[in-house]
Amino acid sequence: MKKTTLAAVTSFCLLFSQTAMADIPSVVSKPADEVVTLGEYKGIELTKEIAPVTDEDIESMIEQNVAITKEDAGDGPVEEGQIAKIDYEGKKDGVAFEGGTAEGYELEIGSGTFIPGFEDGVIGMMKGETKDIELTFPEEYQNEDLAGQDVVFTVTVQSISRTPEFSEDWVKNNTDAESVDAYREQIKAELEADADTAATLDLRNQAFQAIMEGCEFGEIPEEDIQFGVDYEKQSMESMAAYYGMELKDMLEAMGYTEESFEEECHEYGENQAKVFYILQAILDKEGIVITDEEAEEVMADYIEQYGFETLDELKEAVGGDQVDRAVVTEKALQFIIDNAVITEKVLDPAAALAEVEAEEAEAETEEAAAETEEAAEETAETEDTAAEETEEETAAEDTAAGEAPAEETAAEETAAEESTEKPAE
Repeated sequence: MKKTTLAAVTSFCLLFSQTAMADIPSVVSKPADEVVTLGEYKGIELTKEIAPVTDEDIESMIEQNVAITKEDAGDGPVEEGQIAKIDYEGKKDGVAFEGGTAEGYELEIGSGTFIPGFEDGVIGMMKGETKDIELTFPEEYQNEDLAGQDVVFTVTVQSISRTPEFSEDWVKNNTDAESVDAYREQIKAELEADADTAATLDLRNQAFQAIMEGCEFGEIPEEDIQFGVDYEKQSMESMAAYYGMELKDMLEAMGYTEESFEEECHEYGENQAKVFYILQAILDKEGIVITDEEAEEVMADYIEQYGFETLDELKEAVGGDQVDRAVVTEKALQFIIDNAVITEKVLDPAAALAEVEAEEAEAETEEAAAETEEAAEETAETEDTAAEETEEETAAEDTAAGEAPAEETAAEETAAEESTEKPAE
């Protein structure tokens, strides 16, 4: 069973919401207390873990921001560390191969993005120059059709740029800060706000998981489940369209069968139905009524957060009439947080990094264990097949061995009969 997080709930609500501008009715098809029995949801003990912002964090963000702003490298040739904007076409035996052609690709020289030798071939080229670069794909290349094969890339350099130095001039030309120091403080404040937002989201997830585990559910109406099923399918269809793929092809690439995809969609829909029955049950039990103004406030936050100018633009972009779910989510979760016992904890950077590394190591261990188990199952199947074949061969040999004496006995009997019947000379 998948965990249901606030991030999933919020995303679920937002993508299919528009405002009805009326007091919010129930977001589930049956009275919530007929479907869910609530556990504890007030006085929950939670820990708000806040990651501190380090000097390294600030410098890393500045580097990223500076890298976005490129400056012209002048009229010289492509050099190490510069960015060459190129068009290229790769051919094998004179025929362009799949994935080997692009226009306007920004290649950072020294990044090692392409196969060995490609960047070396671009170094020294001038703006506007076209050149053939003869290369050989590595033997271990993932595409078996290209592994170890000789190819030719025809490359044209459109422009040459470089990452500027972080300086007072850069700050003046690219930010609203008055100085380098002021810009660092600005970045620090932004990162601290991001850290607090992440900690708050994690806090809400903790709260919801604790409540979810304490609830008991009766039969969930299929129409509530279907709402989530439809969302999950539409979400996957949108993802496929984004990548220019048919849904069927994308699902196959992700390892889904038609049956497993249907099962996952149903599981998602059931989890989402449980979410909204819990949230609705809390509001009902506490007698909380969501007003027009509160609904408008939630939607105003969404409009600002996701870059829309007006509510009408949001309606047109996301469609649907389910703002109620977004508002219910915000209202109920805020009630839970307001009534929780929260302890704030500032994480030690080294400890936080160690925790992340431990989680990654655990995930890798689980993946390796799964692969080992799969290999063991395949080995067992191979051994079983071999054993069955051996048994069949043994049985065939036994049968043949049994038939041979019988044939010899029959021949002897026939010879005896012929000897007896032969007249004496």
